[in-house]
Amino acid sequence: MTFTKKQITEIEKTVAKYMFYKRPPLEVRDQLDLGYRIEGQSVYLFEIRPRWDKPEEKTETPVAKTTYIKSKDMWKIYWMRGNLKCWKKP
Repeated sequence: MTFTKKQITEIEKTVAKYMFYKRPPLEVRDQLDLGYRIEGQSVYLFEIRPRWDKPEEKTETPVAKTTYIKSKDMWKIYWMRGNLKCWKKP
């Protein structure tokens, strides 16, 4: 099940506030930036950088995700490990 429009608006407002404080300064955003995407019941945070072999192309590297568990009315937070698998605190 996906979020309602009201929930998406609230999530976007919260993430925009987070991004305001955490994004790098304007002068370096062409080399490093942060972005987010809402998919299903999850919000993904990722880094945006130029590809090392094709700097004109951008790559997205996952950093963290949070997933809403409706049956428990709670959020679970995961972060990316060095092996590129999501991890959560037990």
